[in-house]
Order: sequence, then C-alpha cells, then structure tokens
Amino acid sequence: IRPATKKDLADFSRVVNAYPGLNRTHPTFIPTDAPLKTRELHAYVTIMLNSDRPYRVSCYSPEILDYFLEANIIYYGSKEEGLRNLLLPAKVWITSPFMITRETIETAMKFRQLTNKPLTYSSMPVCGVSTPVTYDGALVLITAEVLGINAISLCVDNCLAGWCAGPLGFDMKYGIHTTWSVQSLVVGSACKQLASYLFGYSSRGLTAGDLLYT
Repeated sequence: IRPATKKDLADFSRVVNAYPGLNRTHPTFIPTDAPLKTRELHAYVTIMLNSDRPYRVSCYSPEILDYFLEANIIYYGSKEEGLRNLLLPAKVWITSPFMITRETIETAMKFRQLTNKPLTYSSMPVCGVSTPVTYDGALVLITAEVLGINAISLCVDNCLAGWCAGPLGFDMKYGIHTTWSVQSLVVGSACKQLASYLFGYSSRGLTAGDLLYT
C-alpha cells in the first residue's frame, strides 16, 4: 500500500476507457503528489486528459470552482458548453450530526449561481461513529438529517431535495468505514424503505454510492 499519484489515476483512466460500456462515478482516488488545496482539480484534469470524456470529481472550495470551469471551457470550446457540462457535485455536504462548513456552503452557492440549478445535498453518516451505534438510533439521526435538509431546500429553492443520505458501516476491529458490509446493507435497505415512505420512491440500490446519487 502506498499513496496514490497522478500517474496512477491517469493509468486507471485509460484502463476504464479500454472496456466498452464501463463507467465510473467517483475519481477512484485523489492524487497525493499534488498540492493539498488543489488535489481535486488535479484529479479532474488528470481524468479529463486521459479519458474519452470528463468524469465527476467533487469540488470543495469556491476558489477552485473557477479553475474547474476554466478547464471545462478549454475542453468544450466555449463558456456556454463548459457551464452546461460542468459535472462536479458542488453540494451542501452534511457531516453528521448535521454540521455544515462555511466553505461547503460558499462553494455550493457559487455553483448554484453559475448554473442556475437548485442546491443539491449529500450526507454520508458512518453508523456507530457519527451516529448512535444501534440501527434504530442511526436511522433516527439519518432521517432527522434528511428532513432538516429538505427544510433548507424548501426555504432556499422552494423544492424538495428528496432522500440524500448514503450511510456507511464501520469496522470496529480495524477502525475503518465500510461500503460493503452487513451493517451497511441493513441500514441501506432500511433507507430504501424510508425514502419510499417519505418521498414516494425507492432508492436505486443498497450501497452508499447508489443512495448518494439517487
């Protein structure tokens, strides 16, 4: 195991391109051989230069957002097309229990201003660490966060955000969060039912990634 580099990301991007129909949602990893405050930009441009098209990379700073847009304008040839194809999720990221940083809000608001799209939101609570350890306790907190997010969405954009929480489990033995685990699947299944009850639809899958991008 070693830190990931831009070359690793470039190589992986070419591997993805080699398989017809293969897709990706996350950048896979963020290169550590780039300056800390601009790593997401380096990831975005590295993927752009080594793939058949740009793929989504999250942006966490309003200053860096300008450079994401500049890269898009260069790639697509015009500001209009660059804006229309700006894929990055500059979201209101919720850190359980319901904490939002100023930088997150500023980035999301700037993205909203640039694109004229409503704010989007995501929460990825780690059960037993940023929530109570029991299933019931975790689901109560997660549901409360989702309802709070929708209250904000109604106030700001007069629309519902829907279910926007993708919970993860936590391996207490090794001290690491788990996307695929019995705990994650059980909580994910419960979230599907809650999403259906509250918003009239069922989320697409049981993984945190699926729940986040519903």
